[in-house]
Amino acid sequence: MDRDVFFQHTSGFMTTIRDVAAAAGVSRATAARVLANPEMVAEATRARVMKSVEELGYTRNSVAASLRTTRTGRIIVTVPDISNPFFSRVIRGVEEAAQKAGYAVLLGDTRNEREREEQYAEMLNRREADGIIFLGHRLPTTLARLLDRDGARAPIVNGCEFTPSLGVSSAHIDNAGAAYEVMQTLYEMGHRDIALIAGPDDSPLTRDRLIGARKAAEDCGAETPIVESGDFSIESGKRAAMAL
Repeated sequence: MDRDVFFQHTSGFMTTIRDVAAAAGVSRATAARVLANPEMVAEATRARVMKSVEELGYTRNSVAASLRTTRTGRIIVTVPDISNPFFSRVIRGVEEAAQKAGYAVLLGDTRNEREREEQYAEMLNRREADGIIFLGHRLPTTLARLLDRDGARAPIVNGCEFTPSLGVSSAHIDNAGAAYEVMQTLYEMGHRDIALIAGPDDSPLTRDRLIGARKAAEDCGAETPIVESGDFSIESGKRAAMAL
């Protein structure tokens, strides 16, 4: 099979980059460079190639291009609960950064199920995407194998729920420090009987926030806060509030 990057003419005929190069009077390598890295080609040559492409009505076929570069231009983002409005702003930030870098985002709702997490991880393993960002706290077995093989080079990032033992790059905040500051502010306002609505017991977010909150209580000489556990959903928050 010819592995050239193909272009689709508006009339329906297929052609290769060699034809585009011939129409512009340049080599195939130069035409390909104009389309992949235009900043590396002289302005006059670049203009000639792009004029030829525009006149012929060709558009790049990203699937065919990926055969040459092994780059899909896609990033997977897995979310433990898509119905949780918290994740909407995180996803928006991911998409804005991805688009600026020339990537599209594939969103996966894992529903906190291990099997679904593995399914999306396998997509990365099959090179159907260039990287994965998982917003939960579990590392799928497939991703663990990739980490063992590629180490820090593995295109895997954890967001929101930081767990150092996973050994992956992470974007997160200091949840213990944030909880400490919130509690300290309430104590400075004169409050003493403070309750917390927390997340699941196995969540790193829950763990770190409780550490910070309890440390603030200890430092301020206050009673240990009352804790009601939930699952970060609006419904569980309502149940915990009613219980309190």
